[in-house]
Amino acid sequence: MFKTTKRTLNQIFEIKPAIKADALQLSQLARHTFVETFEASNAKEDISLYLETNFSEAQQLAEIKDPRRFIEIAWIKDKPVGFFHLYDGEVDPAIEGNKPIELLRLYLDSKYHGSGLGHALIERSLELARINGFKTIWLGVWEHNLRAQNFYKKWGFTKIGEHKFILGKDSQNDFVLSRPILLP
Repeated sequence: MFKTTKRTLNQIFEIKPAIKADALQLSQLARHTFVETFEASNAKEDISLYLETNFSEAQQLAEIKDPRRFIEIAWIKDKPVGFFHLYDGEVDPAIEGNKPIELLRLYLDSKYHGSGLGHALIERSLELARINGFKTIWLGVWEHNLRAQNFYKKWGFTKIGEHKFILGKDSQNDFVLSRPILLP
């Protein structure tokens, strides 16, 4: 089992693969970080519906068990503070690179923004994708989430298209970003 240990904000954190026993804590972390990021700009009903559908404990357990998914959690002591979720599933039509994998989620508790932990999570997601033979990584990012767009731009992602994202009952526009796993 992979485990990385690093130091940030004078605290040691570890990034470890999610296991079945992590489903509840992953659900709580995903809900917390999603609400932190999107609640102020969206209808409460849409946020609630999305959380129920996508971040229940049962849904997180099913995703952890799915062999097409790679989910790793960043921990500080026994508290999860961020995670990423790679998914070898349906590929957006805009993707042209070879052997693609989706970075479905990269969520971090806002207390750790700017700490280097986001850097460690994206770095580990790229490493894990490479180790598993993927050549291209892609993602969808909300057109209004400028912080995330800037973060991904720093990591060499470029906009290659757009697609619809359904938040509750609201159809929103996401930018599709992509990059080779290994940059030239």
